[in-house]
Amino acid sequence: MFKNLVLSGSLTDAERQYLDRVAGLIPVLRDEAAAAEEGRKVTAPVMDAAVEAGLFSALVPARFGGQALGLRSLTEAARLLARGDASTAWALAFLIEHNWMAGRMPIPVQEKLFADRNYMLAAAPLVSGGPATREEDGSYRITGTWRYGTGYDNSDWVFVTCTIQEEDGPVDRVFMLPVDAVEVVQRWEASGMAATSSHNLRGEDLIVPAERSLPIPDFVSADSHGGIEHIESIYHYPLHFGLNNMMAGIFVGIAEAVLDLYEGKLESSRPFGLARKERTPSRIRWAAARKRIEAARLLYFATIDWTVELCEKREGYTQEDIGELQLSSLTIAHMCHDAVNQLCMGIGSSAFALKDPIQRYKRDIDVLINHAGLDWDVVADRASRWSLGFGAETTDWHSSPAKGK
Repeated sequence: MFKNLVLSGSLTDAERQYLDRVAGLIPVLRDEAAAAEEGRKVTAPVMDAAVEAGLFSALVPARFGGQALGLRSLTEAARLLARGDASTAWALAFLIEHNWMAGRMPIPVQEKLFADRNYMLAAAPLVSGGPATREEDGSYRITGTWRYGTGYDNSDWVFVTCTIQEEDGPVDRVFMLPVDAVEVVQRWEASGMAATSSHNLRGEDLIVPAERSLPIPDFVSADSHGGIEHIESIYHYPLHFGLNNMMAGIFVGIAEAVLDLYEGKLESSRPFGLARKERTPSRIRWAAARKRIEAARLLYFATIDWTVELCEKREGYTQEDIGELQLSSLTIAHMCHDAVNQLCMGIGSSAFALKDPIQRYKRDIDVLINHAGLDWDVVADRASRWSLGFGAETTDWHSSPAKGK
């Protein structure tokens, strides 16, 4: 079912060629997965192969030499990379997506960022980590501690968020800094997702030029940032719509990979001399998980199609739309997590040997399901309220109003 790489929706020739190159990275990620986990960052061979494949320039505007591709390229790249290794895929997918973020900054900033090459590498812990004040010359002074700087060890830049007190109240602003402007105050030392280098970062009294800052409501919007000058339609998409679909793609890719590995175990795992494929419960387990993953995959494709259709109309979007998107991505993630758990409960102890990739996938997906954007207790509450039209509460993260339709 999942052994071919048939992709979703209507893809251009350029998108298909890009995703073919991404698929070619899967064996490299598999070969480097153990080293990435031990070194706790994406390895040099993977980064070199990714650069050679043009991985990071997918969403960079054509005017800067980028490939100017669309949303499906991001989400499908994430899904395919996860077939190689979940932790490395997560870091690489965010490094791709952060080029899209950079393309939302003022054009003069973008011209400098992409002057020497058609991509940039940045971490982006976007939850506000401290205060900001405006200096007399218009620049900003910021201090903060920012959690989950995914990709830090492979980055040249970092996006961080601080809160500034304006006349109308507090406003979160995103700031773009050279990566050496901040320091690691707590390294990412978790049982899973080890290669993401999602460290906690700290900066003291940093001066940031005004042109390298945007209010968060503008930064995440569809049309209140520097990227609207680009001809590529993805720069008229709100940030939520790329991020949530990308994360869903990674979960689908993980589940597909574990299912493929389980199918191998049906023959190789022979408790008490009988292959698991000869045991009715093992076959039922495989069938149930396979269909659960297929359902998640279909919802994932449908959500991408819905997202593209909504955003291409450029007629605006509502908070209810964001709620629906988040409910879909949350459901996809938990369906895939449940399927992986179902498979791993009947796979034998050999799958938990450190050399077996299944145990790494299991640890990785257990960590990922607790990501702030996928935490069931938090996101289901928020997204269901938004989807039902109850509106935002003060504790909702980045709850800026949507553009009504």
